[in-house]
Amino acid sequence: MKARSQEYEGSNVLRWMIGLLGLVIVCAIAFLIIYFGCSLKTVEVTGNEIHTNEEIKEIILNDDYSWNSVYVFFKYKFKKPKTLPFVDTMDIQLKSPTKIQIHVYEKNMIGYLYVQSTGQYAYIDKDGIVEELSTRIVDHVVEIDGLQVKDVKLYETLRVENPATFKHLLSLTNTLEKYHRLPAKLGVQTGNAFTLYYGDITVNFGDASNLNEKMVRMDQILPQLEGMKGTLHMEEWRNEDSDITFQKEKSKQKKG
Repeated sequence: MKARSQEYEGSNVLRWMIGLLGLVIVCAIAFLIIYFGCSLKTVEVTGNEIHTNEEIKEIILNDDYSWNSVYVFFKYKFKKPKTLPFVDTMDIQLKSPTKIQIHVYEKNMIGYLYVQSTGQYAYIDKDGIVEELSTRIVDHVVEIDGLQVKDVKLYETLRVENPATFKHLLSLTNTLEKYHRLPAKLGVQTGNAFTLYYGDITVNFGDASNLNEKMVRMDQILPQLEGMKGTLHMEEWRNEDSDITFQKEKSKQKKG
């Protein structure tokens, strides 16, 4: 009986060693496949408008092993990418053994304004939260002029001299975004009035009362003014019976 028991135990040890050896071989084969068969050749970058593809790649592929697609994919499964200005987060997907995709989620900024006390531009979101402080001007973000700032702190609501005006401004910018009518520049005037600048067209928008009705009318009129220069007066518009006038810019006479 003792001999049989020893023989049985020896058989178990042998099977265990064979199984372990098989596992080692499988792991070795998998390692060799990943090492030699997953050389990164293509990096696709999507969602980025502010930073270039090369800037994004430089942040993600930042060590000696970043030539391997599987390594890069699993690296960012357990670690967040380094932060970049104006970027919320980035998502890395393995598309094939030789290709990864980096999708960039940029911060949703509704406008920016210069803060004299810091010498920087404060970029705010739709709720008035300061998402970024930078000396850089980003294209396709509305420049806000005329808003008096009291204090600015990153990731906090912008503190201004007139909170009511700021509240109206946020309502206006959010509605402009909804109608895809965000201007290049937005001026804050006295009495909660606003001026919108669309290239050669200036819109004296007035205050933010009857906001949706005003926006519908402006959205109908602006395409008709394409190619013109002048000022659209909406400051007195209150309802459908109110007048809206367009004052063309007088062309300068060339002296002959």
